[in-house]
Amino acid sequence: MVFTGNAKDYIDEDYYKEAYIQHIKTQERIAIRAILSKHEMTIQALQKELGSKLSNASKEVFSYHSENLVTQLKGAFEGKTADSAEQYLKSIPKLNLQNPIKLTEG
Repeated sequence: MVFTGNAKDYIDEDYYKEAYIQHIKTQERIAIRAILSKHEMTIQALQKELGSKLSNASKEVFSYHSENLVTQLKGAFEGKTADSAEQYLKSIPKLNLQNPIKLTEG
């Protein structure tokens, strides 16, 4: 085969431009998915960390008012008042602290 003439006569530039544009778009989609995935993992880590902190805080508050405060107030009250205060403090339910960080699907 003998090549004669101008190379532009044999190359469809629009075809290659379109292929290049599609390739760039694909790379952008991959980059965007990676960025979103990174942020989602960061949010998940924050959610787990905050969840454990809220759980510990709830346990601490419950322990304080059901044990420590009762012990501290024993000397301040006498008789039925002391028993009533102790009963009341021990009957306070454990706090249900909800994690405000939510992940939505989609």
